[in-house]
Amino acid sequence: MNFIILRRKYRIVLLIAFAGGIYLCFQIFSMKVLNFSHQKDLKSRVLHAGKVMQDPPEIDNYVPSDDSKDRETNNEHDTDVQSENKFNVIDTHYTINTEPKVLGILDSLSEKYTPQNGNFQCLNSKESIPFSSVNDDYCDCEDSTDEPGTSACPDSKFYCTFQNQDLGVQYIPGSRVNDGVCDCCDGSDEWSGITVFSGVKLTEKRLKGTLTHAPCSNTCQEAKDVGREDAKIRELGKKIRLEYVQKGRASNNANLYGQDGAFFKLSLECFEFSSPEYKYKLCPFKSATQQKFPAPATNIGSSPVWKMRLPGHYELKMDKGDPSNCPFGVFRHTVILFICGLTDKILEVSEKERCSYSMRFATPAAC
Repeated sequence: MNFIILRRKYRIVLLIAFAGGIYLCFQIFSMKVLNFSHQKDLKSRVLHAGKVMQDPPEIDNYVPSDDSKDRETNNEHDTDVQSENKFNVIDTHYTINTEPKVLGILDSLSEKYTPQNGNFQCLNSKESIPFSSVNDDYCDCEDSTDEPGTSACPDSKFYCTFQNQDLGVQYIPGSRVNDGVCDCCDGSDEWSGITVFSGVKLTEKRLKGTLTHAPCSNTCQEAKDVGREDAKIRELGKKIRLEYVQKGRASNNANLYGQDGAFFKLSLECFEFSSPEYKYKLCPFKSATQQKFPAPATNIGSSPVWKMRLPGHYELKMDKGDPSNCPFGVFRHTVILFICGLTDKILEVSEKERCSYSMRFATPAAC
């Protein structure tokens, strides 16, 4: 009896399970049918929409409304403005590349920046490129000489348009062109017209009394006024220079100390200059060192060679310094600009580029 009841219960469970399975299969099949139908309808709409975009119906006797006319007029005006703007951009680029003097170079280099058969030859690496590529804000030459007026090349130099002879050759790394800081007294390094808002401040490393934010004002007249005062100093310095020439007669190396030996007296002494971070010592024609206490002094030049030796412009390069930690293992070197002064004194020391130092040295020998 119990066995029969158990069999009936088992059959009922199987029937319920079978019915449930059939119901589940029906639901799955129904969902697939609905999904297929939805996809087919969606595909049909997409194709219809594509046909409408590709084959718009023709409209006969179309008369534009006033609003349509206005829109067409505005579109024509916008096209003209875009064409005009495009022309202006090209024209500005063309003007920069065809100026009598290429922006960012010295007058003495103007001849090398003259197109030869429409081309420009890189000054050191000697590649030949179209002259239109000069100052186009793209670095083409390996030596960076095709971009003297932009910041496109990593090793380019920008020479200020106004050059004060008493300060030597004034140039800045190309990376500072159009950076919002007025480095040149005439503002020629900020030719793009960029304006720096008042919230931006100069970093302590770049902050100097003569630096200001763009837009730049021309302060070269002040430099010229200083030049007039310097003229008076030069007249007195020439008289003192005669004493230097007298001492220079003791030297038998006129080629090193000048034709009249005026710089010989400097080779008998050493001069020091202190900055907030370093102490410099210069023994002209012998050695130049930089020291950050308590570290030992570093040789920043020991082999003298004249870069320029013209009346009013004397530049001595002290080469073959310590190459440690210098890019590509180059030697440290120091370029000394001798300017007219009434006493022998180091006025300024700067490191515009890594391992490349500059000194301004006042002396009657340069008067």
